[in-house]
Amino acid sequence: MGNSPPTRRKPLKILHVTGVDGGGVVDALRTYIRLQNEAVHFVAATNEIVRNDFAASGADTLDMSGSPLRARRVLRRYVRERAIDVVHAHSSWGGFQARASALGAPIIYQPHSFYFDNPNLSRLQVLLYQSAERLLSRRTDAFAVLTAHEERLAAGLEPGVPLYRLHNVSKFSARHRIESRVPTSAPIVIMSGRIAPQKDPRLLRDIARETASAGYTFVWVGDGDPTYRQELERAGVVVTGWLADHELHKVLAEASVYLHTAAYEGFPLAILDAAQFGLPILVRDANYAADTALLTFQTVEQAVAQLGRLTTDRSWLEQALAISAALSCQHSDEALTRDLDRLYSSVAGVG
Repeated sequence: MGNSPPTRRKPLKILHVTGVDGGGVVDALRTYIRLQNEAVHFVAATNEIVRNDFAASGADTLDMSGSPLRARRVLRRYVRERAIDVVHAHSSWGGFQARASALGAPIIYQPHSFYFDNPNLSRLQVLLYQSAERLLSRRTDAFAVLTAHEERLAAGLEPGVPLYRLHNVSKFSARHRIESRVPTSAPIVIMSGRIAPQKDPRLLRDIARETASAGYTFVWVGDGDPTYRQELERAGVVVTGWLADHELHKVLAEASVYLHTAAYEGFPLAILDAAQFGLPILVRDANYAADTALLTFQTVEQAVAQLGRLTTDRSWLEQALAISAALSCQHSDEALTRDLDRLYSSVAGVG
């Protein structure tokens, strides 16, 4: 008898669950779907714009808006009817709904930063949120984390749950890199993200005020809390609102420095976008930057001093540019594809 043809493995059915309405989590999700194009992807989301966006690109979507009880009910039915192989829950809301729903499919939880890591919480709040995460971790088949710091936090919740590191990537390709940047007398300093306490817009406001006479233009790409936005604008910061990719491309291409003030993060995609464009990057000395070589600051005065060096000292600028280039090489499509292959095949039991 002749050899039988190899059995073709059915594509994995992966359901992504999210409660966010945009930003880096949605950008990361788009990238995962793009790099895992042999799988069949489904998206359960609370936000109609997010659902419409993924539906337009061919994904089957589920409306998770409404009460938490309704969301869990429709989610359980959807997983059963679509015969989902793996559920990938993104951020706190998605992680809670997926793991509280007894779905009957393995669940990957990707926190995109644990909320209990917020340095502005009281000790009691930290303990409450940490306890909730620890309880839900018993229904977690794997954690997907972005930094060594997140890995340590996840490992402390439920020892024995597998941990998988993902090297997220910029939504822009390497061809956008600008290889030559020079100090300028009118530097443009940008920050990107939601205007919210997590990003600490008041820190950027204070830096802008401190450098008001130095000729800098500060730009915040994004939108959010109207009170914070007004404070930024009163300090002279240009707030663009949310931009389409081609508009963000223009801002990044014209910028002199990328500055990130967030108090806590998973790992910001905005930093990877800036690195992809060959920008020098200056970030707050926070846990999300701990395993990088990025230039950091702790105080307004340190940020002002670093900005001064980056915009006047050619050798210091070139050092920062080399760090950005190395970060882009580390966070490549190839690296993330390997990470996702390992994550999904291991959790689904097909590796």
